[in-house]
Amino acid sequence: MPEVTLRISGRDYTVTCDPGEEEHVRTLGRYVDNKAQQLVQGLGNLSEPRLLLLVSLMLANEVGEARGTLEALRGEDAERARQSDAVADTLESLAGRVETIVQQLEES
Repeated sequence: MPEVTLRISGRDYTVTCDPGEEEHVRTLGRYVDNKAQQLVQGLGNLSEPRLLLLVSLMLANEVGEARGTLEALRGEDAERARQSDAVADTLESLAGRVETIVQQLEES
């Protein structure tokens, strides 16, 4: 398995990943490092465990917010689907009425 070295808050960490995932893991590492730097800028130097804990909590919060947004969008999609079904039903009903009117006009 390939190994990737990530620099998080000035310290190197070597992790393994699946073949072909190296650049993705590097991108994730840069993202984590960015979060760590934000914390260091805001709070000053922190011990490594505390820094990694706080970064983890920040990332977990982002994931939670993203999940909430996704669920809201899914709910909106479900509502749009219900509305589309209602419109389709209404159009089908109107088409039936139009056919009835056309038949009545043809018979007259």
